[in-house]
Amino acid sequence: MSSEDDVIKHYNRFLDLADPLLDSHHLDDDECDILFWYSFHPEDHAMLLYQLSKGLNPRWVTYFPL
Repeated sequence: MSSEDDVIKHYNRFLDLADPLLDSHHLDDDECDILFWYSFHPEDHAMLLYQLSKGLNPRWVTYFPL
């Protein structure tokens, strides 16, 4: 992914798959968050961690094994 638009498209595709699992309680919110963040290539984790550390949810930082 090379742009914010790519990330947004990826997120929307992810939600298309995850929403039925969330609605049926086969997946909870925390599991959904983990699956989404791990859907990125490991080399992108550092860049994402930097962006997320600018004020978004600090618990997301735990999803990246740097």
